[in-house]
Amino acid sequence: MQLLKKYAISLEEVCNYHIYPIADNNSPKLSADRLEYSFRKFRSFGLKSLNDIISYYSDLIIGMNEDQENEIMFTSSELALDFSLCSLKNSINDVSDDDRFAMKFLADILHYALNREILTREDLYTTESQVISKLMSVQETKKA
Repeated sequence: MQLLKKYAISLEEVCNYHIYPIADNNSPKLSADRLEYSFRKFRSFGLKSLNDIISYYSDLIIGMNEDQENEIMFTSSELALDFSLCSLKNSINDVSDDDRFAMKFLADILHYALNREILTREDLYTTESQVISKLMSVQETKKA
């Protein structure tokens, strides 16, 4: 919310980011949202190095797709193929029982913390670091 205020952007302008194809597109089209979480997961799961991610970013442009819409695209077919294959490897995790368990566990911790007023709804609009710090400051949620 602080960034929206800083740049004088109303909440209504970003509530439905799906109307901005550069921000969000249905798969298999690329979008900033898809690239952000894909690159983060590539690094987190050890599939790609930081230099690999930098190479991907350096290869991206905004171009016109087959539907005559602006879309993020790779200029190199080799990097596009590599990104696609890595995304397929990554998607295996997205549908795994481990991922479902982790998401459910996180939801349970947040629900618990909200119900016991360890966190407020406003806290959920801050940063991950701030939320984690609050959770770690209380013994009940620190041990989770």
